[in-house]
Amino acid sequence: MSKRSVLDPRSKLTVFFTACFLAFSGISQRQEIGLLLLCIVPLLICGQIKFIGKLLSVFVLMFLVDIYFAGQISGGLQFVVLTICHGFRFTIPIIGAAYLVIHTSTIGEYISALMAMKMPNTVIIPVAVMFRFIPTIKEEFTAIKQAMKMRGIGIGWKNIFKCPMDILEYALVPLLLQSSIITDELSAAVMARGLERNSNRTSYIEVNMRLRDYFLIGLCLVYLIWTVVG
Repeated sequence: MSKRSVLDPRSKLTVFFTACFLAFSGISQRQEIGLLLLCIVPLLICGQIKFIGKLLSVFVLMFLVDIYFAGQISGGLQFVVLTICHGFRFTIPIIGAAYLVIHTSTIGEYISALMAMKMPNTVIIPVAVMFRFIPTIKEEFTAIKQAMKMRGIGIGWKNIFKCPMDILEYALVPLLLQSSIITDELSAAVMARGLERNSNRTSYIEVNMRLRDYFLIGLCLVYLIWTVVG
């Protein structure tokens, strides 16, 4: 079994929705650290060690700046520093959970999991299009950056400060146009595979809830109760 498949997609989605629901709900520092650990546990199970290191490095940096540096300044600068630190820290669990959902399971696994949950096609089809759209648009943006770099207007700090409107126009306009085309193509591909039919479908990808999945869902429930009671 590959590291990508050691967890059921449903347990990963539970972690993601828990992080999204609680990240900006006014949790304490201890609860904030607990939420981050809740997102790190499945990443660790899936073997995403390098990403965990990056995630923890950014979180620790923001945490230390908030505790030791923000209190030493005042005025508008303090407001900016606190806004950046708190904003980044609260989004870090969501970023970790989103990475878990997107990079550690295939679209086929999610479709099989949703079918096992008896979800209607009105849910399965948008999810299928969304999960395939994200890596595709990432590839398109990489191609746009390479084309801009060849024309001497690469996306870098120098050009961002020198000609921000040109960078925005040359990057955003083709990206929006490609997004519309990609959405139509992915929708057509989903329809071609017959996902819109209401008949029962089979899949060669089997998804099964294991003990580790129930344990992860249980951790999410415990954390939800902790944030409500605490």
